[in-house]
Amino acid sequence: MTSITLSGLRKSFGATEVLKGVDLQIGAGEFTVILGPSGCGKSTLLRLVAGLENATGGRIRIGERDVSGLEPRDRGCAMVFQNYALYPHMSVAENIAYALRVDRAPRAERRRRAEEIARLVQLDGLLDRKPAELSGGQRQRVAMARAIIRAPRVFLFDEPLSNLDAELRVQMRHEVRRIHEEVGATSIFVTHDQVEAMTLADRLVVMRGGEIQQVGAPAEVYERPQTLYVAKFIGSPSMGTIRGTYCAGARALRLPDGQALCVGDRLPGFADGTDVVAAIRPEALRFAADGQGLRARLRFSEELGSARLHHFEVAGEAVPMVAADRRPLEQGAVAALDAPIADLHFFDPETGTRHPA
Repeated sequence: MTSITLSGLRKSFGATEVLKGVDLQIGAGEFTVILGPSGCGKSTLLRLVAGLENATGGRIRIGERDVSGLEPRDRGCAMVFQNYALYPHMSVAENIAYALRVDRAPRAERRRRAEEIARLVQLDGLLDRKPAELSGGQRQRVAMARAIIRAPRVFLFDEPLSNLDAELRVQMRHEVRRIHEEVGATSIFVTHDQVEAMTLADRLVVMRGGEIQQVGAPAEVYERPQTLYVAKFIGSPSMGTIRGTYCAGARALRLPDGQALCVGDRLPGFADGTDVVAAIRPEALRFAADGQGLRARLRFSEELGSARLHHFEVAGEAVPMVAADRRPLEQGAVAALDAPIADLHFFDPETGTRHPA
């Protein structure tokens, strides 16, 4: 198994800087997921590792080798793309074994290896079919098998599940993770889908605007976001945020509408009058039992089946709440919400960094 080290990695297209000095260490055998919105640079980063693009600056090490100047074929990587890119006139077996054919391996050897890999990705009995005779999930398995047969040190996945329907995506997530465990290669998986990211990753890398916002285990990123961007990007629905001014004497945030949000001793040493953004997960909010919580006005509700998602407005800001008790509320109704102090997260409204760091 092989580690990957990115040092000061930069990429510009003309005057547009897409990657702005990315530093990242990926451990040997690790399944790392790079998560971010379209245009954040995640696919460009993957293409730089593969050698499909040339970096503007910085270095890439795969294992002990600096591969920054090497051709793609010399880097020991195999890539699975969003589109399957299968040869339509070739059978499944021929598609899987194409790399061996290029290497002039004997026909019998190519067939034997194709059968071995087909069993691994559960394509038994389909080796003589053409791609047009396969489902979307089966085609994606062929693409993965084609990558596996090269015995790469590194697997690179560029949003490989985005063309599949919802049910098939769930199945293929399990397959991708199972195959990673069996093959054991170091894997980088790029996606904009946070469910994919949270369920697949050993480590999660959240990107924005060509920079890394946070790196950590999925649970760590979810439970302790380091920036306001990560707090609102991770989670569905995302965190609700409320801006206020810290009142040291009352140990509370004074909201623009005059309400007070109690923060206890969560902001030690903060100066009176400091502006703060408080954030809370929708599942952490509760209806106040005594009716003395934050006054919130209901915008609308959504039925989730097991719970109900209420979209409230507190001091002019949107604050979603997942309510397990499913009590009916009319649009425009006012409710009292309890925001437990232990569940609050605090951020600097100017820099977006976490308080305390």
